Amino acid sequence: MQHIAKEGRCFVISVSDFPADYPPFTQGHHDRNPEGEPWKKEDILNHGGSCVISPLGTFIAEPVWDKEEIIYATLKLSDLAEARMDFDPVGSYARPDIFVNKKRGANVTFD
Repeated sequence: MQHIAKEGRCFVISVSDFPADYPPFTQGHHDRNPEGEPWKKEDILNHGGSCVISPLGTFIAEPVWDKEEIIYATLKLSDLAEARMDFDPVGSYARPDIFVNKKRGANVTFD
């Protein structure tokens, strides 16, 4: 999730489920996995991990694992402008020593 925030220079609110009655996959045998064995912690497919991430990829609210919890975070919208100051999605102006267009451009005319 951090890479999504950093690439898009946006806040990311990642919501992952971890219900209290997790995991009742087999009907009629909620206490057993498909092989008939009792559920173990290793059988859980999703351990949660809900979090809030800043436009620069740092956690505003750390991920929550293996429990249900409501996450609160204060977003500073000024972080968006700051993060976009160095945003260069295609690399066209971040390396002027490498990306130099020396081709003479044609004039543009409008009729």
